[in-house]
Amino acid sequence: QGAEKQAESSKVLGDIARLLYNEYPKAVSFADRSGHYPLHHIARIMGQTAGSSKRAPFWAPLFMDIMNQDESILEKLDTKGRSPLHVLCFHLGDAAVDNEDGATYERSPEFDDVIRTIVLRSAPVLRLEDVDGQTPFYMLNRELGRGSDKLAGTLRFVKDEINMAKRKAPEKSPTAKESGDRVDIEKKEEL
Repeated sequence: QGAEKQAESSKVLGDIARLLYNEYPKAVSFADRSGHYPLHHIARIMGQTAGSSKRAPFWAPLFMDIMNQDESILEKLDTKGRSPLHVLCFHLGDAAVDNEDGATYERSPEFDDVIRTIVLRSAPVLRLEDVDGQTPFYMLNRELGRGSDKLAGTLRFVKDEINMAKRKAPEKSPTAKESGDRVDIEKKEEL
């Protein structure tokens, strides 16, 4: 798909998601079979688009509304032990691959606001390792290592925001295996 088609699709999907959220705001508290909450899905989209000014504006306000409705959602883990911050960082690499066609990339201010907010409010998961032993910071370093000149500024921005928040966060965070939320997810899968 061309960049314009992708932006149009993102807007339509964003509009549908907004309508659903407005009609059923409590739905943000329910996970799918993979343990993904709606915020995990939006984090994936925000990561895959790396906050592109053509696509992020449709998702960033919804992300912020959900975070403001229930801040504990930022600590919810999927079946891989990943928080929404893990998912966003993991998928920033997708944006680097998708943007290799030479398209001009411009990060939106809304994306920056989401990153600052999620990092500040996600202190308990900044050092949390998923089931593969990866923290959000590790995922960003991996993506920086893969190298995408067009997205290096975005990756460094997110990395810097996490570094600042880590300095303020408690030193010890549980691994996904130790987290009570992770145990609940494993019990759900057994049922």
